[in-house]
Amino acid sequence: MRHHDDRRKAFPAGLLILLLGCLLPVLAAAEGVPNRRLQPPGSFLGPAGRSPVFVGGFLQGGHIFAEGAAHGGYGGMVLFRPGAAADFLPFLYRWNCGAVGQIENQRLGPGRGLLSADGIIRYYGRDMRDPESSGSPFVGIGVGATRVQPPKGVAGSTKYWSLVLEAGREWTLSGQHLVWVRTQYRYYRWSGLDYRNLTLQVGVGLPWPF
Repeated sequence: MRHHDDRRKAFPAGLLILLLGCLLPVLAAAEGVPNRRLQPPGSFLGPAGRSPVFVGGFLQGGHIFAEGAAHGGYGGMVLFRPGAAADFLPFLYRWNCGAVGQIENQRLGPGRGLLSADGIIRYYGRDMRDPESSGSPFVGIGVGATRVQPPKGVAGSTKYWSLVLEAGREWTLSGQHLVWVRTQYRYYRWSGLDYRNLTLQVGVGLPWPF
């Protein structure tokens, strides 16, 4: 019981760390001042050719495996393509990877839902280090601080970590409008609750600052 309580107490602290990790890069990017220590030689991280940070939202529909039930939902996302992600995680630029911070709300039924704050590393199939790149397929892996509201009468913890896997495609329209489609798998099994699910998401975004 003590071990279980310790895990529950660790959840808010972990959620705070995850949210700070997502928000601090956004604030740094909004200032428009590059970190020179993190600039690879010959990169385009200067203000004139800076890879933008995108902020957007998405709608989704999906399936919970344990219940055999469909559900809908929505969420918000901050996307750092490799050139922007290099300001705080330089290895992402070398690996042609971006970083995603998202808040997702899945509606599971009357009075029920799944709310998660996720951090995802996204690998691109095409070179996305050039800010003029028009788009690319991608795959990603991440972790989420997840809260589930189970049906009434069902005992069990409602807060724990979840694993997130994604695969999809991004497009940049007119050089600034972001559109994406992706399939996302979330693994959440804890304390007798099984909310593993698969969702299809469609989203749009704009460069930050607007």
